[in-house]
Amino acid sequence: MVLVHITKKSSNVKTGPIPVTTTEESSCSPSCPFINSGCYAKSGPLALHWKKTSNGTQKNLTNWDGLCSFIKDQEPNQLVRINQAGDLPHLNGDIDQHLLKQLVKANKGRKSYTYTHHKMNRKNFEAIAAANKNGFTINVSTEHLANADAAIDLGLPAVTVINSKDKPPTKTPKGRKVVVCPAQTSNKKVTCKTCKLCSKQRSFVIAFIAHGSQVKKVNEVLK
Repeated sequence: MVLVHITKKSSNVKTGPIPVTTTEESSCSPSCPFINSGCYAKSGPLALHWKKTSNGTQKNLTNWDGLCSFIKDQEPNQLVRINQAGDLPHLNGDIDQHLLKQLVKANKGRKSYTYTHHKMNRKNFEAIAAANKNGFTINVSTEHLANADAAIDLGLPAVTVINSKDKPPTKTPKGRKVVVCPAQTSNKKVTCKTCKLCSKQRSFVIAFIAHGSQVKKVNEVLK
């Protein structure tokens, strides 16, 4: 059973007041470069919340069926951030296609989205491509713009993390536009709720500047 916590209205100033979910830590990709160094979800208030979700002590936990039921009950076009911590459930690094298909079906007519650090092997690529084609946006998380280019070449939306000490890039190696997360660059109060870029299919890369208490570790990974 996959443990999931649903926050029906987030108080996070970055996401804005939208539903967000947290999936147990075992869902994380074993190939994620931040899994043991720099993971933003392993510090601050989110770390405790994620730990309790993972060990089953968090209040109001549900399972994957409960998550899908919640998504299905949302109003049409309701934005939902899946996995503020955690990733898509997997079996030895291969995304669990049965569970993903269940979520994609529940999301029909809704605007749920997420990110994944799962390795782009054939099985995972096919699963992610099918999900995106059917309206559930899964962003491929990368650490280098060349990798983001490779994901977009395959028809997948991509995001990347950039070193906080570097000047933010404007183009990828293949000339694609790079847009730094508006919540990090705008003087206005931009949130995921108002921005929605990560929930859309697109041909440009969204970049996140390394930040927070783990910034030094993240920058080390990005060297």
